[in-house]
Amino acid sequence: MERYIAIDNVCAWPNLTAMPDGTLAVAIYNQPVHGHWHGDVEVWASTDDGRLWQKRGTAAVGEPPGNRMDVSAGCASNGDLIVISSGFSPALAPGTCDPDFDFRSKFLDARVCRSADGGRTWEQADTVALPGEDDAWCIPFGDIAEGPHGLVSPFYSGTADGSRNTAWFLRSEDDGRTWGDGSIIAADDFNETEILHGHGALAGGVPYAHGCAYAAVRLR
Repeated sequence: MERYIAIDNVCAWPNLTAMPDGTLAVAIYNQPVHGHWHGDVEVWASTDDGRLWQKRGTAAVGEPPGNRMDVSAGCASNGDLIVISSGFSPALAPGTCDPDFDFRSKFLDARVCRSADGGRTWEQADTVALPGEDDAWCIPFGDIAEGPHGLVSPFYSGTADGSRNTAWFLRSEDDGRTWGDGSIIAADDFNETEILHGHGALAGGVPYAHGCAYAAVRLR
């Protein structure tokens, strides 16, 4: 086992994607705190199997006074890198300590960020539809995967009063440019979700080209 400090002084919440050319790309939150500070989602890349990493670009810029932090990420079928990012506003200025600060005052809409050059330059669009009728927000979290009818990504949503969270698959039928048509994975008290691929069955109502997906879901 080899161990490296890939990117110093960040909280990160890294989401790793293997690119078609063998490059490893990782989307990270670029501040060393649990979301309280203004920050961005950066993409770093490694061309030596993860030993050394260099910053490629910024997928989602945190709009002051808010930030961009939570992500789902993966490749489109044409090889483009996709990062979907949400965040909170307002956030504290970097370096600020306020034990009473509530950074969950406003959830920002999920933003679709797309790069055709391995994470160096990005185009952004707010093209994620809220999955449930009573939902006030939805947060991307996990890996984007390809199925027989397009791309899927895990999200979780919540009501304005924060009384429940529901975990979802959202679909894209245009190779990751717009997202909607949700299927519930687990309702009312579930949030962050990771997809595991299996064979020969269905999970969350979503078939996969090489079998199935199993969803590991965090309880609130």
